[in-house]
Amino acid sequence: MELSNLFIKGKKRRQIDHRLKIVISLFLISIFLLNILNINFSGENFSAENRDILDNPIDNLQTNSATSMLQNPFTENFDLLRDFFETKYQSSLDFDIPTYFRYGDSDGVITDDTIFSEDNLFYYNSLMKMEIDDLETFDIFLDLNSTTLWYEGDVNEFEYGFVKSIDNTTGEVKDSNRYLNDNLLPIFLLIENIGSDLKSISINGKTPINSINEMFYLINSSEFWDDRPSYNGFYNYNSSYLETSNVKYSESNFYAILANLLIHQTYYDLNLDVTIRNRAYELANLTLNNIINNMWDSDDEAFYHNADINWGTGGGQQTNYHLSTNALGIISLIEFWIESGMQNDSTYLQMAIDLYNSLSDGTHLWDSSNNLYRNIAQPLWAPFDSSLNLDSNALMMRACLKLFEGTGNITYYNRALKLYNSIESNLFDDINSVYNSSLSDTSKSFNSNLKLSKAYLDAFDIYNSTVLIGVYNVSGNVPDFIFN
Repeated sequence: MELSNLFIKGKKRRQIDHRLKIVISLFLISIFLLNILNINFSGENFSAENRDILDNPIDNLQTNSATSMLQNPFTENFDLLRDFFETKYQSSLDFDIPTYFRYGDSDGVITDDTIFSEDNLFYYNSLMKMEIDDLETFDIFLDLNSTTLWYEGDVNEFEYGFVKSIDNTTGEVKDSNRYLNDNLLPIFLLIENIGSDLKSISINGKTPINSINEMFYLINSSEFWDDRPSYNGFYNYNSSYLETSNVKYSESNFYAILANLLIHQTYYDLNLDVTIRNRAYELANLTLNNIINNMWDSDDEAFYHNADINWGTGGGQQTNYHLSTNALGIISLIEFWIESGMQNDSTYLQMAIDLYNSLSDGTHLWDSSNNLYRNIAQPLWAPFDSSLNLDSNALMMRACLKLFEGTGNITYYNRALKLYNSIESNLFDDINSVYNSSLSDTSKSFNSNLKLSKAYLDAFDIYNSTVLIGVYNVSGNVPDFIFN
């Protein structure tokens, strides 16, 4: 494993942002540059053909290139999705903030009225992110803290956090376990939505920085963190160390790595608490190393699903390869590679590339007939669940975009676009204006649609960083704009 330099991160992050913009500017779309060629303005050589062209009004210029190239395709359905879920999935609970169900049938009729913390936090970091400003984000977070989704006992003993779910009929807690993912989401919500303004916001004496620190202290406590040196990693939910099996999940540990790297990066950029900053990086480093050492199958080149308290896997479904888990593995490896200095010979970078290639093998998880990834395989890539699901393919789209961001290799961007086109063609329900759960399941999952929205926001961020190169062609009878 590589040793990481905590102090070169800021410079390296700026380098990759700069390099990404240079690469993307060669082939994508955003800024309309017109380059008029082949028009000879000397009176001596001014042909009648060129006079006709110049006599045409500028607004009559035509193009054979699709005008849709100039439009953002990724967020165009967001208004429709919000309308669908706000109309059909909003609960009747009387909180200061609306809460939403997760599960509905093909027409959006609710089939399970459980309300999950994950969905109601993630909503504002995905589908609603572009609709709310920094102050509104923090106000929404505080409102969610005032619902029964938030538990608070003895704060000094880290007895606080978001519970798994509540019941719509009573508003009372349904699953009182505090899961790792649910308590990482506030970190993503506050940092990604507010960004550099974290220092300037305060509501009734409360600040987003204090809230982030509070969630960090929770996941760094014995409620979630296994501090035994040989077994470092995060438990799936609070105090699950009391159980013997299925205690540590690769997926939730990858989310924890990403949350800690985000804290490290942000606290470095904003010159915030150096102790938290360094500890966050240490947690990410220790966790990733143990996942690689214990959950990586070097023959199949993929990560196992879950393990016992000592990172042991006893076979069975523990050693299955889930698309969602491994997509997050790619994202985590690339992010750690960026934060650790972007060495060209990095083990993390090469592992991310190998993992992508393994998942994308047509005999493994890639379904070339539908241009989507299958859901789960067993060791040696024997089929286990070949369904083509929205949520896991949304995560894989994010993984492809992250690989493109890190390497500049257009192969990964093209794969992300292939997933986008297939999702739009095969999973979008034109009648209800929302996405189906899978190719074989037309039910509507709020959570799956949020994961897709997050992937589309990632694609939109790349789209916003692109440059269109245009050439004005006058070789034919009608001038044409040619775009690259």
